[in-house]
Amino acid sequence: MWRFITKNSAAMNGGATKTRRSAALKGRAAMSVVILAMGLVVILMMGLVMGLGIGAPVFAQKTGGASEIPIGVVLPITGREGKPGQYQKEGIELAIKQINDSGGILVKQLGKKLPLKEIFYDDGSDSARSPVLVERAMSSDGVVAVLGGYSTALGEPESVMPDRYQTPWITPGAAATSIFSKGYQYIFGTLSPVELIGYTTAEFLGSLADQGKLKKGLKLALAVENTDHGIDYVNGIERWVREHPGYFSVAFNEKFDLGSTDFSGLLQKVKNTHADIFLSDAHLQDYITMHRQYLQSGMHHQMNQSYLRGNLVVVKASLSAGGEIYRRL
Repeated sequence: MWRFITKNSAAMNGGATKTRRSAALKGRAAMSVVILAMGLVVILMMGLVMGLGIGAPVFAQKTGGASEIPIGVVLPITGREGKPGQYQKEGIELAIKQINDSGGILVKQLGKKLPLKEIFYDDGSDSARSPVLVERAMSSDGVVAVLGGYSTALGEPESVMPDRYQTPWITPGAAATSIFSKGYQYIFGTLSPVELIGYTTAEFLGSLADQGKLKKGLKLALAVENTDHGIDYVNGIERWVREHPGYFSVAFNEKFDLGSTDFSGLLQKVKNTHADIFLSDAHLQDYITMHRQYLQSGMHHQMNQSYLRGNLVVVKASLSAGGEIYRRL
């Protein structure tokens, strides 16, 4: 199993100011994904042609005397995940432009720098289509690597292709244990494992209890998407709770389907548990829909934390109710 995990977001943010000034992107909503994508491409190319053992032989075989380095990008720019997928595409293309403007990537085997060439496919937010496009990029287009898998639902079916074609695949958004526990050698992720995110969420709440900002013994209500991502998130929270008895108890734990439009029944169940803290794991649109209905229900909890995949600026614009407080981990 191979993973790149970004441990310090400050390191990725170091070039953000310069990036903002040099890019004509569509609004500040894209900035966090731009930073991630830039780091993604740089990590990929540093590892691929500057010394990562699994990439160099494949690179030499595929490029030979080529004049550019083909990089596959498979992301959704249409369909349900089209908006955040577009942010990632813009960020990757900005990174490619800046790398090419600086002369490209030094290829030791050829003794010169080569520019990057993007080969892009829109998977339409379709988990059946995305692995087909990844396979096409790796087999027919001869790319040296693929960046793709906006989410776990899209990334999991894609993840079977890299080892088959011995071509590195880096996902900017898929982080479920089910992807990275199969012993694949050519897959990489930029996010922390989802179970660890759940674990550190509970750890954070525990630290507030230690500081006297929350009481011990509070009840948690969990509402998560019905995917491996949601399962991992719950597993992380429950593991911390088991390891630290007396801090919290899980009073409610239920899953919802992706793309749900009515969370009223789920939220009524949450309300009936009289939990003290509400935790959710959701994609951007599901989060917006659920939280709008949460506000309309008049519910209040001592703390409401959500791990969402999307852009915070979009969330702020969508949740316009006054006084709303939320935290993105």
